[in-house]
Amino acid sequence: MATNQPRPSFTRKQKDAFFVRLAETACVTAAAKAAGIHRARAYEERKRCAAFHQDWHAALCDGYDRLAQKLLADSLKPISTRAKDATVKARQVQQRLGLMLLSQHRAAVRGDGPKRPARPRLPRDVKSVRARLEARFDEMRKRMNDDD
Repeated sequence: MATNQPRPSFTRKQKDAFFVRLAETACVTAAAKAAGIHRARAYEERKRCAAFHQDWHAALCDGYDRLAQKLLADSLKPISTRAKDATVKARQVQQRLGLMLLSQHRAAVRGDGPKRPARPRLPRDVKSVRARLEARFDEMRKRMNDDD
């Protein structure tokens, strides 16, 4: 019979691969793939382990610092007079996208990004939890009977 023991933590090699790729891409899916794990496991680890959460944040900050440096370097490069309009427009779009990503990251770091509505606090005493569960089960039974 299986027990509900917590999964073992990431290996050092998996963590390193995860954070390097996260800093490069700011993409959890790509980082998880590089570490050889499922992305849901990375999110679980971030919730479970404060150090992992801090390393996650640091990797994203490193990635956004590199993005800012790249945008600055690109903006300082002179545009060739021979460059086609499509090339110039593509460069402008790339820079706008980079700036948008940077502004969203800064807002998230400052904590003034989009706010999620607060969930109402539900009573946690046994009677009220049981009553809520029974109500959900009743709804499920009703839907199952309606499908027949």
